[in-house]
Amino acid sequence: MFTPRRRSGLVLALGLAIAYGAPIRADQPSLSDLAQARFEAASKLYDTTWSYYRQKRAGAFSVYSASRSLLAAELDLSARRDKHIAAHEHHFSRVKKLQDLVLKIKDLGRANNMETVEVTFFVAEAEYWLAISREPSETEKRRERLRKIDHRSMREPARTDLTSRQRAGIRNGDGIRNGDAARIEK
Repeated sequence: MFTPRRRSGLVLALGLAIAYGAPIRADQPSLSDLAQARFEAASKLYDTTWSYYRQKRAGAFSVYSASRSLLAAELDLSARRDKHIAAHEHHFSRVKKLQDLVLKIKDLGRANNMETVEVTFFVAEAEYWLAISREPSETEKRRERLRKIDHRSMREPARTDLTSRQRAGIRNGDGIRNGDAARIEK
């Protein structure tokens, strides 16, 4: 058996191994593999929740929550902007499909008013997130401004007749403007 002294030694050794990044398992999956597994699990969760909602065994919030989980998993699959926009579009279409079903049920007189209000918010939120994802980032805005500046500078002819000091009207060291010395000597 382990004595208290040996047990504390094992705990210390395990703690040091973890602290210094010693691999505990040699066959750990990569982050991309974990992200893909998370996406597949979230997709299955959404499909199951949607099926349960259609059978009246789950509420609209459960479907929305599963759709948000799927959105988060899909966003983690890629860092590319176009993939993020597509993920937000998918989430919006799922929530819109939920809203369409809730409105059909409401027209039949079987939907509860709270569910209708909830789904209206879910669609508004998804549409807002989609609009944000489509907005160019600050980096893209800066690149666009720089590109416009570059194009303007290429179109504008360079002024070579004056030096930069003359254009700025800076005086020489003796306090006389450039060109004034020639007029004074005449």
